[in-house]
Amino acid sequence: MITEITQPLAAIANFAAVCTILAEQSSADLKKLHEYLASIITKSARAGPILGRFQNLVKHSEDNRIDSDLIQLLADSLTLVRANLRSRYVTVDTGFPVQSVIATVEPV
Repeated sequence: MITEITQPLAAIANFAAVCTILAEQSSADLKKLHEYLASIITKSARAGPILGRFQNLVKHSEDNRIDSDLIQLLADSLTLVRANLRSRYVTVDTGFPVQSVIATVEPV
């Protein structure tokens, strides 16, 4: 998602830089200047919905977070992959602490 956001922003910056250079020239090509300004408008319009989707994702994530025991999450994860690990002759030494480690997480 970062690329989706940075690409239009980089394009906006590049077009704006070119517009600045063109505007400083005494024989500025107004047609080119207009074309680049139109590109800035297009790219900024494209960035808006992308940022909106990102905002919805972040908002959605915050709403679903729960407190969970990380030690239990790790133990459950190891249970899920135990057969795969065994078939590959992989052993996992778990020295989990006795006490719980609570963290706010988004359930999967």
